Amino acid sequence: MNARAQVWGMEFFQLSPGTLVAEYTHIRTPRLLYSVASYTTGLSTRGTTPLGTCIVSIAVRGDPHVMGGKLGDSVCAFARGGQPFALVAPQPSEVFGVVFEEAALEGAVRSRLDASLDGFASQARLHLQSPESRERLLATWRILLALALENRGELLAGSAMARALEEATFDALCEAVDPVIRSERTDAGRALLARRAEELLRARMYEGVRLGELADALQTTLRNLELGFQEVFGTAPSSYHTALRMNGARRELRAAGRATTVSSIAMRWGFTHLGRFSVAYRRMFSESPSETARGARQ
Repeated sequence: MNARAQVWGMEFFQLSPGTLVAEYTHIRTPRLLYSVASYTTGLSTRGTTPLGTCIVSIAVRGDPHVMGGKLGDSVCAFARGGQPFALVAPQPSEVFGVVFEEAALEGAVRSRLDASLDGFASQARLHLQSPESRERLLATWRILLALALENRGELLAGSAMARALEEATFDALCEAVDPVIRSERTDAGRALLARRAEELLRARMYEGVRLGELADALQTTLRNLELGFQEVFGTAPSSYHTALRMNGARRELRAAGRATTVSSIAMRWGFTHLGRFSVAYRRMFSESPSETARGARQ
């Protein structure tokens, strides 16, 4: 786990088959941090944005849902300090993010757009003028990231290079932003329903959950539950819950002692058919549960 993941208290769950490899590129200036994260499988990750910062995230590859909604052709994710940060990507993905010092971004938005951060984004979404604006913003930020990496020795506080990169980053963002905040495409009621469903699924990770029972608990229809969950998290609730339990079993297998059996761990996580569990586990993680346990004991 990298340093940023530790600071943000991030946790990871693998959602699609393969070997999960997370690669990060980071470079910091006094007032911001450029960050590119790529993942080789689908995953769910969550944490809390550090106080005094704001993060703007752009989907580069895959179909990631950040902060409970899909990043569209003209939409970025936006989170302020102290707010939860969550990413769900059903497939391999890449996200470009810039972590801003909150006071610096507040000043940039006020001076360039005559607006406050409170009116800058809607429901954790930052709407851009058009898909072309998004592409220009991403291309500009990539160029600035390359310049920062090439000149990392000159990015000290107060340096001309650091200041120029920061101002160009603020300029590119403010030029791309749609001056009129649009309403969310995801129905607000369904979005709230999906987040409540996700909380219940996490609370019941040690057991199987029937979707009909989950819908009844949330006082909604099965169709409405499935539609809302797909819109917000990009996958079906049953697939998401199975992946959560599979990742939990994997963590236990990695920490298992010699006296602990694969079957006992599988049963504890609600997998009552060991053969099916082993097949699904190998498909997800490219190794058998026994191989994971043996690797932990060596």
